[in-house]
Amino acid sequence: MKAPDVSQLVEFNDDDPTDDQRAALGQLAERAIQEEAEIVRLSRLLGGAITKYNQTVEKDIPDAMQACRMSEFKMLDGRKVTVRDSYIGNKLTDPEGLDWVEAHEGADSIKTQIVVELPKGEIDTAQRIFQILRADAAANRFVKLVLERFVHQNTIAAFAKSRVEAGDPPPLEKLGVYRKKSAKVGDTRTKTVELKGFDYK
Repeated sequence: MKAPDVSQLVEFNDDDPTDDQRAALGQLAERAIQEEAEIVRLSRLLGGAITKYNQTVEKDIPDAMQACRMSEFKMLDGRKVTVRDSYIGNKLTDPEGLDWVEAHEGADSIKTQIVVELPKGEIDTAQRIFQILRADAAANRFVKLVLERFVHQNTIAAFAKSRVEAGDPPPLEKLGVYRKKSAKVGDTRTKTVELKGFDYK
C-alpha cells in the first residue's frame, strides 16, 4: 500500500478535517492493522520454529546419543556434537523447599530480606524505623513489612547438581529446579534474546 501523504495532518486548526485528511488517517489506521497482523504471523512462525528446535536439541539428539551410548560425536564435515546436562533453578521462596534446604544443607545458603514500604515523604521515619522496625511506634504506618527467606537461583541449581553427582539427589520439584539436557552442534554459540511479539487475545 502506498504511504499516505500525512504532511497536512500536522497542521492543527479549528476547522473540521477535510476529506483528504480523513482519508489519510484511515490509510494510516489500515496500515497499522496490516503491520500488526504481520507481526502476529511472524511471532507465531518464530514460536513454532523455537519449539521445533528445542525438541531437536533437548529431546531428539540427547535421546539418540544416549541410545548409541555416546556423549559426543563428529559430523562428516568435522563439526562436533555434544550434549550438556545442566540444572536450572528459580529463586527458591517456597517454605517447604526452604525447610528442606535448611534441614539437609543448613541455613548458610538461605538469604533473608526485610522489605518495609512507607507512604511518600516518610524518609526520616524510614531511616529511624530501619533500625528498630516493629518496636517503633510508627510501625502501624507500614504499607508493607515483609520478611522474606530465599535461596538464589544459581545457588540452588549448583546445590542440586552437587547432590545428584554425589548420589544423593534432592527433591528437584520441591526446590524449584529442573534438569535440562541440550545438544550443541558445531562451535557457533547462540544467545537467547527476548522478542516482544504480538498475538491475538
